[in-house]
Amino acid sequence: MKWRLAVCVLAWVCLGGVRARAEQPAPRDIWPQATAAVDAGDVDAATKKTTELTEVGKTYGVKTFPLYAESAAALARQANKRGNKVVADWANRTADLLDPTSPAVAFSKAEAASDQKNWAKAIPTAFRGYTNMFSEYRSRLLGRSDSLIVILMALTLTAVIFALVLCIRYGRAMAHDFREMLSARMGGGTVTVLAVALLFLPLFLWLSPMWLVFYWFIIFFSYAGVVERILIFIFALIIAAAPILLDLTAHWIAGVDGPVVMSAIASEEQGYYPEALKRLQELATLVPDSATIHLLLGNLQQQDGNEPDAAAHYRQSIELRDNAGAHVNLGNL
Repeated sequence: MKWRLAVCVLAWVCLGGVRARAEQPAPRDIWPQATAAVDAGDVDAATKKTTELTEVGKTYGVKTFPLYAESAAALARQANKRGNKVVADWANRTADLLDPTSPAVAFSKAEAASDQKNWAKAIPTAFRGYTNMFSEYRSRLLGRSDSLIVILMALTLTAVIFALVLCIRYGRAMAHDFREMLSARMGGGTVTVLAVALLFLPLFLWLSPMWLVFYWFIIFFSYAGVVERILIFIFALIIAAAPILLDLTAHWIAGVDGPVVMSAIASEEQGYYPEALKRLQELATLVPDSATIHLLLGNLQQQDGNEPDAAAHYRQSIELRDNAGAHVNLGNL
């Protein structure tokens, strides 16, 4: 009898907790109410809604709201431009509350400070934004991709300048050798014209200017010194690898905004991305037999407070893959 009573009490407590959480609104429904209150000039109501958003997030296991924090930071900058200090202060506080380590929020604040010529605040805030880039996977990946693109552009430009220097230094000697090779087969003034044309042969073959750089590296290699030959070899490898690296970088940039990666980031960093659920649901209709997708869907449904749907996706994930239950128990990937 005591055992049955204990089971009933435990079931009542569990069902009561689920019912209480089910009565709470989803985070995606609370933030529009906060912004609507700000638009109406009711900052106090907006503050209450923001507090409700963070409390609901804690209940659903959400620590940060990156998209809403960026929205608040943008609102703060607009309010500063209009001279509305009350709204600007609220938006800045809200942005820090929703995502304290967001690099986008820090950069937005730095831009707002620079608009006001407040360099004492803008410079340290910008540095904080660069520091915060290493705290999130998405910002780290995009920062690494941007840095790689800039480095490749700088090295390619350096290679082009180096090729021009080689042409200026050894072009006359190479043209003289071309004239000697052509004079054995033809004579007259056409020899000089053809010798100069041979220096720019890739352009006459309708090839890109980068092929001209490779061509100069090849024909001037025998005239170059030891250091110049080493630089020719290094720059040739860099230019040859540049298209492959740029394609890989484009793959990184495109992939980080994909529904699977975005959902994995939301699960790992416990961040709330309102568009991730819809996009992953669309993908699940095309790939219904993926245990990983159902596991991620369960995590996203959990963040929205849809516990029955989350449990259904978890069960389906376990049915598709035996070890998926271990991931569900860990609560991450």
